[in-house]
Amino acid sequence: MGELQPVLEFYDPLTNIGLKLERSVLVREIQAAAWVAQAGADSGKSGGVWYRDSLARAESALEKSPPDAALQAAVAALYDALPGSAEDHSLWNQHPAELWQALAARFPENTSLRKAVTAGH
Repeated sequence: MGELQPVLEFYDPLTNIGLKLERSVLVREIQAAAWVAQAGADSGKSGGVWYRDSLARAESALEKSPPDAALQAAVAALYDALPGSAEDHSLWNQHPAELWQALAARFPENTSLRKAVTAGH
């Protein structure tokens, strides 16, 4: 994933949902994990220890810095991207929805976030 860091210095996935926020190195690392997880899910990979470790690291960062909107969005995107079994997903299905709802409340003018919440993100 280290190879994605230079790309993520310039490309910000948050702009796809209408957010232009400062991103720490940690946020970019979580975005890289989400990118890799999504590619794995798209190719039919079921995940494993790597994605659970990525999620645990993201959760820990979120607990230490909950008001960071860029971090909240990156963690929510990681949740959404993670592959795994229905049992794995049942552990976190509610949490990404809560993160997206908190972001939509924080940025009420953002139609992308409102649509994500309405779609049941």
